[in-house]
Amino acid sequence: MNQPDPQSALALHYNGKDTPTVVAAGQGELAEEILRLAREYEVPVLENKELLAMLTSLDIGQAIPDQLFEVIAEIIAMSYWLRGRVPEGFTAD
Repeated sequence: MNQPDPQSALALHYNGKDTPTVVAAGQGELAEEILRLAREYEVPVLENKELLAMLTSLDIGQAIPDQLFEVIAEIIAMSYWLRGRVPEGFTAD
């Protein structure tokens, strides 16, 4: 019988200027802690196994690759929108 894969989680940081970077990644208990902190601080959580698989190959502190920039930008934009915010220097239209 196959055991379920351990839960994985990854956190990105975006400062509004530079390319988003990986700031946390882990499996099992560490993944649970990453998700707990995200929820505690009302950081939107996206569940996307395919994207997670692509991002987990990155090291902590590493910027996302150019190939994923557009999809990550869309996710960040949605995150801002969900929180009723806009990045510094942008206007809500």
